[in-house]
Amino acid sequence: MDQKELFIDCTKQQLTDFYIKLRDMKRSDAILKAKIEGFMFAGVVLGISDNTELKQLMEDVHQEVFQMSVKERQIDSALKKNNPESWSVFDKPAWGR
Repeated sequence: MDQKELFIDCTKQQLTDFYIKLRDMKRSDAILKAKIEGFMFAGVVLGISDNTELKQLMEDVHQEVFQMSVKERQIDSALKKNNPESWSVFDKPAWGR
């Protein structure tokens, strides 16, 4: 296993843990989120990966855990909460979302 594969596997595991915790606890773990962001940033700086690949990895893992895309979950969350702050996801025009 080369460095890139190892990095992607470790990142995927961290994202999976984060999203499972988010799904089960209904709130984000800021410390774990910062750790993952730092790990991913290090991979980009070292040239192991790039932001496009990592964004796609995040979307794929999110889809596996939540069975919906990040945007779908944001909209679903806004509709369930039904308060003005939740509707910020709709501030952008529909064609821009």
